[in-house]
Amino acid sequence: MIEKLNRVFEKLPPEHRDIMREAFTILIEEVINAVVKDNERIWQNIERIWQAIEELRKDMKEGFEKQAKENEKIWQAIKEGFERQEKENQRIWQAIEEDIKANQKHFKRLDMKLTAIGARWGLMAEGTFRAGMKTIIEDLG
Repeated sequence: MIEKLNRVFEKLPPEHRDIMREAFTILIEEVINAVVKDNERIWQNIERIWQAIEELRKDMKEGFEKQAKENEKIWQAIKEGFERQEKENQRIWQAIEEDIKANQKHFKRLDMKLTAIGARWGLMAEGTFRAGMKTIIEDLG
């Protein structure tokens, strides 16, 4: 690019060459300064963006850690609830088994009493049957 400018400058009259070089030098310096200034502004923006990203990352990390602790509390409460329910279930099943055993004893006694009543009723029924047959036979002569 400088070579092209030098070729253009060579075509100018000698008295204008230095003025044109100075003008282009000033123009180039201004462009460079503007680009540098723009680059500084861009880098400042990039730095702010990185800081914001870092802050978001930090906030997210803290949020995840807080949520993990909360989840741990919830799972611990669920586990404790299951353990309490398991103990309660065991207590209930034990009570049911005890009731079954007690009922079996009662049913055995009831069965014995019914058997005794049946035996008595059988004897009473037999006696009544005999008395009835005796009456019938006596009536027949």
